[in-house]
Amino acid sequence: MKSNSAQELAVELEYLLKNPQIRLEMGANGRKRVKELFSSILVINKTLQIYKDTIGC
Repeated sequence: MKSNSAQELAVELEYLLKNPQIRLEMGANGRKRVKELFSSILVINKTLQIYKDTIGC
C-alpha cells in the first residue's frame, strides 16, 4: 500500500480476503521476520548493551 487512502486500504483488504494463499505466505513471512528480529538471544544482548552503555562499561 503506497498511500494512506481508506479506499486503497479497502481494496487491499478485499484482495487478501479473496486470496487465502497470499494471506498464508504473508503470515509465514511475518512470523519469520519477528523470530529473526526479536529472538531471545538478540533481545538479551541488546538489553545488556543498553545497561553497559548506561553504566559506562
